[in-house]
Amino acid sequence: MEFISDESSNSNSQIELSRGIHVSSLDARNILEKSIRRSSDNNAIFSPPTTMPIILGSSSVFRQSVLRRHGWSFSVQSPDIDEKSIRSDDPFQLPLKIAIAKSHAIIARFESDVPTIIITCDQISLYDGTVREKPQSIQEAHLYLSSYSNSSVSTVSAVVVTILPSQKQSFGIDIAKVRWKEIPEDAIQRIIKRGVILSCAGVLSNTMSIIILKLSFTLIWFHHILS
Repeated sequence: MEFISDESSNSNSQIELSRGIHVSSLDARNILEKSIRRSSDNNAIFSPPTTMPIILGSSSVFRQSVLRRHGWSFSVQSPDIDEKSIRSDDPFQLPLKIAIAKSHAIIARFESDVPTIIITCDQISLYDGTVREKPQSIQEAHLYLSSYSNSSVSTVSAVVVTILPSQKQSFGIDIAKVRWKEIPEDAIQRIIKRGVILSCAGVLSNTMSIIILKLSFTLIWFHHILS
């Protein structure tokens, strides 16, 4: 396996690959910049770095929409696993363990010999040292949002890329901190009324889905340049 760890707050963080290659985050960004085209409004567009079929192992509409917006062609399979049965004392490893379990669920159903990429993901929020996953009720979602007012929360996002039929895997973890200004009560109520808040880890998945895209792009890229 390979491991990519790119902590946004640490410009000296390292990307370590199982083949004994070590490159800095800056080097990784340089690789990405050469592969990212810019639209007319100068927004980065992460074009698919491969022509292989891609399966997104996620039922998240946010993750699907981000990939589609950047021109990715893929099919969707829901892993249908019991995420609550997978626990870890290390909050930075929990989303990775869940993403790996999701990949195993998709692999078990895969019956084709056509080389295919599977992308599975998971994300948690970390607030004041406490792990926050998807809220279990509207009341809990309200509690999460109101607690972020004039505060900050970290997100830990994990992506696992699996190449089939070889089952070679790479995984990456991204840690980002979101700082909030005051969140008025009427804004909280509007967010809750949108009806999707219960599917967002720490009610933040919508804002952090682009991280999933960037990690997927990077991991697939490293598969190509190291193969």
